Amino acid sequence: MTNLATMGISCLEQSVSPSYNCDHMALRTLSKSLPRPFEGVSPTLAGVEGVAGSLALIVGEKAQLLFARQFAFAAVKALWEDELRGLNVPMPSFPAEWENGHDGLSSEILAAVRDIVELSSKGGTAWRAFVIGHCYTCMLPGKRRSETGAFHTPPEIAKHLMEGAFNQNIDILTARVLDPAAGAGAFIIPIVERVLEQSAHVDREMLVRSLSARIQGWELDPFAAWLSNSFVRMAVAKSVGAVASELGKIVLARDSLLEEPDGSFDLVIANPPYGRLKLNTELRTKFSRSLYGHANLYGVFTDLGLRALAENGVLALVTPTSFLGGQYFTKLRSLLAAKVSPLSVEVFDSRKGVFEAVLQETALTIYSADANSRGPCVVSVLRRDSDNTVSKVELLEISGPPSDGSPWILPRHTDEAQITEALNAKADRLADWGYRVKTGPLVWNRHKSQLGSARSNKSAPIIWAESIRPDGSFEFRHEKRNHAPFITLGEKDAWLTTDKPCILLQRTTSREQSRRLLMALLPEAFLKKHGGRVSVENHVNMILPTSASPAVPIEIVHAFLRTKVVDAAYRCISGSVAVSAYELESMPLPCAGSLAPFVAAYEARDIEAMEEAARLLYGVD
Repeated sequence: MTNLATMGISCLEQSVSPSYNCDHMALRTLSKSLPRPFEGVSPTLAGVEGVAGSLALIVGEKAQLLFARQFAFAAVKALWEDELRGLNVPMPSFPAEWENGHDGLSSEILAAVRDIVELSSKGGTAWRAFVIGHCYTCMLPGKRRSETGAFHTPPEIAKHLMEGAFNQNIDILTARVLDPAAGAGAFIIPIVERVLEQSAHVDREMLVRSLSARIQGWELDPFAAWLSNSFVRMAVAKSVGAVASELGKIVLARDSLLEEPDGSFDLVIANPPYGRLKLNTELRTKFSRSLYGHANLYGVFTDLGLRALAENGVLALVTPTSFLGGQYFTKLRSLLAAKVSPLSVEVFDSRKGVFEAVLQETALTIYSADANSRGPCVVSVLRRDSDNTVSKVELLEISGPPSDGSPWILPRHTDEAQITEALNAKADRLADWGYRVKTGPLVWNRHKSQLGSARSNKSAPIIWAESIRPDGSFEFRHEKRNHAPFITLGEKDAWLTTDKPCILLQRTTSREQSRRLLMALLPEAFLKKHGGRVSVENHVNMILPTSASPAVPIEIVHAFLRTKVVDAAYRCISGSVAVSAYELESMPLPCAGSLAPFVAAYEARDIEAMEEAARLLYGVD
């Protein structure tokens, strides 16, 4: 099998015009640094991704896009010839440039195409679409892939969500189905295959004509839409033969956000794109009912899916978990509470091995628009096993998202079910204890000229995230690159400082860390030593008292928030690596007047007793 990881440079030199200036060292450096989603599965796929990324340095973004399309087209064409030889079923129509580039593809690149076709042949049609579709997106210019949020759904995850949706009394033989973010057909292909399996008694020509009338996909990228239609036609041809030539387009190349769905779809299923986007005035007005602050692609697509649902329709989505608690999704949670009833929420037990290069946690959620289906929602934890199957452990039943848009609290791990139920019974928040959360105001790169190592009567020490130690202590540290110890303040820079003792929290932590809430008390002695003021950098949150005599002393707040049960509580709210002020202020806490057992354990400096008292205050064994 050709290994492009080692021969990428020579392939590139033969694949592009010699008039381009090749920086060989830059090419090799970039190839080594690129992600390798298929590493360990196929060295060819890893190498092709490196070659494609390196191509941008030689030919620029426009030529890289064309190369990606030519490569994927060549793979589909080769697969078509292998799989459908003799059936007389043509590929869907396509622009000539996808097949015949300005220089064409070299023999080495075409050899790599054959290797990918061989790999894709190890599974069904959905697997073939995933392999080639994934190669295509990995070859896209980085900016384009980032802007479109293009990440393909692994077939086993798509199948798992599809099966869950079909279990909601959907008649697959009559249902109207929409995927508004179709990509290379992760959901469309297996749905069409399911229809074909259950339609052996139906006239073939009538069946083929009905597919495009009932099953529909929308996709912004015209090439991805063509990929999807190609693999759908391939699946149909394998089932019904030459009559597949009569199949119309199922996936339409269009901007889903501009569509006005008629509310007639029995099933809307999608893995929508992720990432912030800037909406024009017209679109912001259109989706205003679900927007709060910054717009996120998957939140807008969720709103779109709700608009497309029939009266008793089912909405099934693969999304990040950030919509469960993030402030920007406040109105979306309220909208979901008003329009649909959640039937199930399934979260993966690990971020690794779900979507390559995606840092966010993933949820599979199924909703019903049937007013009679409102009831408890089943929460489960999923695991993507080594044999590429998905296993599930059901945890508990909960109610749907709060109608006021506050965080939807649910467990993300098997040992968090009990704390979830306890949290929903607690009414106090940090505000009731006498505190608020504020993000550090210093964005250091906006004040570079003011940063330095010299201390003066006009300077203040900078509190960086590394000053917060894992054991909960504070240590003035500034060891990382660009982390100067002091900032020289001007007459109008008072807003950059704080002059009160507070609790400092790191703003970014991951699910894999032993603690999500890493915090330390800012010592009053340190403040006095440095003239009574410090400047807290933007990657640090501050928990500040709202009065001179808060209901709970700051030392007790710090100790309580550092307990294991509180860390577990926060994990049931947070859906991203950001430790947000909004989620901290929304976290349920025991009544401030009930903390006497914890205070006693704290004064005795008994850590085990503090942990036990905290658990009992939440009602957790």
